[in-house]
Amino acid sequence: MDNSVKIEQIRTLIGPLLEDEEVELIDIELKGNVGNQVLRIFVDVEGGINLSRCESLSREISSILDMDDVMSGKYRLEVSSPGIDRPLKTINDFRRNTGKRIGLQLQDGRSFEGTIDVVDDVKISMVIDSGDHVKFPIDQVVSGKIILPF
Repeated sequence: MDNSVKIEQIRTLIGPLLEDEEVELIDIELKGNVGNQVLRIFVDVEGGINLSRCESLSREISSILDMDDVMSGKYRLEVSSPGIDRPLKTINDFRRNTGKRIGLQLQDGRSFEGTIDVVDDVKISMVIDSGDHVKFPIDQVVSGKIILPF
């Protein structure tokens, strides 16, 4: 089974748990070879997730994965926060960061820096450094990242 199929299977299995716990799944990474893999699950909650919550989720996720025998052989499970400087990928990432300064790279090669103003279901509106308001369809965004103050 290739990693993308396995990741989708994991996403499906742990989705109900995360929904019940009101935790947002940010990303899943699977690295290494069968029998020696590292499965990283990045989660977040409003206001940020703490270590104790990640540990609790790790135990529950491990039980689910072991019960369904998703992972072949030995693996290491890491459940953690994606970090403050993580890439912005989903519409919820952009919503959660409304009012923050970000950098955006679009599919057409253009890039912008500015402050997220409004996020709806299909587009991001931001005030760029020139003071202009610009809008971008979310499906045109290649990458986004919070710009941390020095």
